[in-house]
This record gives sequence, C-alpha cells and structure tokens, in this order.
Amino acid sequence: LNMACDITKIPQEKFLGRYEISNTIPIRRGLGSSAALCANITRLCSYLGYEGDLLDLGRELENLFHTNSSGLDVALL
Repeated sequence: LNMACDITKIPQEKFLGRYEISNTIPIRRGLGSSAALCANITRLCSYLGYEGDLLDLGRELENLFHTNSSGLDVALL
C-alpha cells in the first residue's frame, strides 16, 4: 500500500482501516497471488479517487514482485 501511495499520490491516511481480501480465483487457473493482490490494490486506488491508467498502475505494482511483468494477469482480473 505504501508503494501505491507513492505512485498514485493518494495520501496514506485514505488507506486507514481494516482490509480483508477474499479469494474467489480458482486454484491452478494460471493467475498468481501477486497479480490478484495488485489488481485489488489497483481497484482500491480507483475507489479512493485515482484517475490514472489502472492497467499501468497494476503492472507497475506487480513489477515490485516480478521485474518486467507483462501485466497480463493483472489485466485479466
């Protein structure tokens, strides 16, 4: 979340609270947990007012896990 704040310029105060992530992605469908996490953080940023390109944001966040992410997993979520 700290990196998302840096990238989107959303103040950290807006991210306060309790976060619960529930997974509905079937196991062994080729989607990684890092992509799922990044896609959900991207959706949260959108909800909090981020108006930039969501695909680019998701890809940039996933690059923190895997250098040069294709962004394909994030795009599918």
